[in-house]
Amino acid sequence: MTLTQTLQNETVLDGFYSEQLQESSSSHIYQTFVGKELPDNKLFVVLGTDSGLLVDYLASIATAGQRFVCVDFPEVIEFISKTRATLLQEASHFKLELYTFEQFCYESLYDSDQDYVIRNAVILLRSLVMVEGKSIYKGLDVAHKEQFHRFRIDRIDNRDFKKTFNQQLENSCDLQHPLSVIKGELKGEVPAILLGGGPSLDQVISWLKHNQNKIWIFAASRICKRLIKEGITPDFIGVFDGHPLMFDYSKEMYAFQKDSILVTGEHPYPPLIRQWSGLKTYSRRRFPWARGGEENFISDGPTVTNALFGIACYLGVPQLYLAGVDFCFTSEGVCHESGSIETKNQQNDASDTKAINYRGEEVSTNIQLYDARNLLEAHLIKLKKNWPQFKVSNLNDGAAMVQGIHYQNLEQIKLGGGKFNVVEQFKTALQWNAKTEKAFQTFLKGEVNHHSKWLDNIVKESKKGLHLSRTLFSDTSKQSAKIKAVLKQKTKLEKLVGADYQTLVNYGYQAFMETLKPVESETDMSQQEMQNALMGFFGGLNVAADGFLLKLTSLKQEIAFRLLEIEPTTDFVLLTEHWMAHQIPGRFYVWLEHIAQQLERDYKARFPEQVAQLEAAFQHMKTDETALKASFSQRFDPPKAFILRLQVAFESKKRQAVQDILRQLSLIQSNEHAMVASLAIGMSLELKGEFEYALIHYLTVDPNHKVLFIQHQLYPLAFSLKQFEKGLQALNALSLMDTRYLPTYAESLVVLGEFKSAIVAYQAYPLLFEDTEVLIQLIRLQVQQQDIEAANTLLQKAVESPLIDQDRLQSFVNTLNSEDEKD
Repeated sequence: MTLTQTLQNETVLDGFYSEQLQESSSSHIYQTFVGKELPDNKLFVVLGTDSGLLVDYLASIATAGQRFVCVDFPEVIEFISKTRATLLQEASHFKLELYTFEQFCYESLYDSDQDYVIRNAVILLRSLVMVEGKSIYKGLDVAHKEQFHRFRIDRIDNRDFKKTFNQQLENSCDLQHPLSVIKGELKGEVPAILLGGGPSLDQVISWLKHNQNKIWIFAASRICKRLIKEGITPDFIGVFDGHPLMFDYSKEMYAFQKDSILVTGEHPYPPLIRQWSGLKTYSRRRFPWARGGEENFISDGPTVTNALFGIACYLGVPQLYLAGVDFCFTSEGVCHESGSIETKNQQNDASDTKAINYRGEEVSTNIQLYDARNLLEAHLIKLKKNWPQFKVSNLNDGAAMVQGIHYQNLEQIKLGGGKFNVVEQFKTALQWNAKTEKAFQTFLKGEVNHHSKWLDNIVKESKKGLHLSRTLFSDTSKQSAKIKAVLKQKTKLEKLVGADYQTLVNYGYQAFMETLKPVESETDMSQQEMQNALMGFFGGLNVAADGFLLKLTSLKQEIAFRLLEIEPTTDFVLLTEHWMAHQIPGRFYVWLEHIAQQLERDYKARFPEQVAQLEAAFQHMKTDETALKASFSQRFDPPKAFILRLQVAFESKKRQAVQDILRQLSLIQSNEHAMVASLAIGMSLELKGEFEYALIHYLTVDPNHKVLFIQHQLYPLAFSLKQFEKGLQALNALSLMDTRYLPTYAESLVVLGEFKSAIVAYQAYPLLFEDTEVLIQLIRLQVQQQDIEAANTLLQKAVESPLIDQDRLQSFVNTLNSEDEKD
């Protein structure tokens, strides 16, 4: 790794930068090459870094909602990691990840930055050296652009559809009653309240406890624990997320099985709804495809509150109040209601962007919440077209403002009567017993057979198309006839697939992509492109239909078991083994409630071992928090995020906030977080006014002056206590870790009369000819020290720098000259 200096006095790695950087400073070039600003709330994949100079520029223009993934060779990544350590750790607005070309693949973004990928908010940036494509970078630009193109086609919405569709089919046996059977049944004068998990939920709890019999209550399943504690019973509980952890977040909902109706989407986590013994209904469709689909409400996401929002309107609610639906954080950074597991673990989400609340204040939020807010706004516009009388108000003036939704003061709400018991009212429409279950599973079996025949035809016809496509240009004498034949087959298959083409594309996207091959030459382009397109079309449909058929085979097996559950002669031991094997021991209680021929005590008497096993397993599932704790241990903020939060709290003089962060840090077992906890302890001492103890603490936890954020906190404290030597030691250490501290170090040396050392510190500053104010300070100091020749030399070089404010510099020179004339 050989370092060299460009003609612009910028340090680069030999062989890893563009020769254009010899002609002008990197920041000047990048203003044109990259732009003076980049789109907000985007993820940028940066190929090559020009030896880190592009990283510096991006840091200078980055905004809070942007993220950057920089990819380069190992030598460059190591160089950046060493020379920009502070930037990587401390710059709160600049979220950067570094990868080597060997380490990085676009697929990894699905896991690390899913919130950006799902919005298709990923942009490719290339460095100067990457675009030039010389030497070691030769060929990389073309290859990575092709990979990025494929990645753009293979977006997360396509990628995750297969998992979603599979889970939807797993749930089909439980999707018996569509929401449409109770459409409009809440029409009248009674308003509704939608309860989310945001911090403003705390504000309405007391009011809601006294008024719950006068208002329909829609609640996200994850807040059921809080509702149990407060003695509030929801009318409708929403579950839409298919993640396995939703069981752990939502298991308290089983306490409401006799009093609430469960509302699901098409792909919730199957064990969660299979063990619900109460009434339930679903939105959207039972099968992934549109053909033969039932009439139902298509709820919009991406959050459970977004979905319940539309469902409340569909059911006829005239006025909907929002509580705990904030789409932003409080001024203290709180983003969950006080009874949540996040609050229990002092867990706050990272702030990526900003929103405006109903008070007109700018508040912090993240990309997911910001998108949910935008989608809710768009959803309301659509709902208003069909239900113009639908009114919505938010009960929190600190919530992110949504057009069409107004703030409503809780004290001004006047409630009447007329609310009925939804379970009793809808028992007939949503009935579930052995008779209705048998009828539904038999109907479902017929539906599955019907869809299987359709998919089997797609498999057969697509195979024919694949054969025709492979041999399309093998015999030029028959080429015209072959083209007609393959296009006829394509038309036939398109008609067979109908409106569900996109569904099959989404399910079989990998097959669609894998059949595409790069065109080898321009002369072959038209033929090869045609063949590629046809192979992608037929091959993708073949794999997708075959995959769906496989899942329908599993669904047939589940239907067979459901019919077996109903039969009075089925061996209870066999049922127990199935429930335990599929991790749904709570299904026993569903079976007891709706199907069993005898009472629970009878089964306990006849099958004590099996019943005890089921009871213990279900009780463990409802109380075990191992999965949640493991998830939270992985979700804790990195040290950099904690440091930022501590600095904000310290500058605002909020000692309690510092203490809260310290409690959260105590839950994390890592050396890096332990050192941040030491910073929090020192800050707490300072805010208590125990400055001497704080200084001793900082010196004790970092005696070798190696931890940047400790030394950053130490030096101003030392100077305030007139411990000048300790302050200078800290600044000297900081300057060695990050050259941006050199001007501050030099200023302190000047104050203490160490002028020669100050001049040396100023001269060591690498951005001297880019920072007008620092340059002026050095020239002034040289003049004061009677080193006129050095000052003139420095001034001459400054005049030649395009990054120095020449007007400001000339003004300073004029001031010096006028002072000389007075003398």
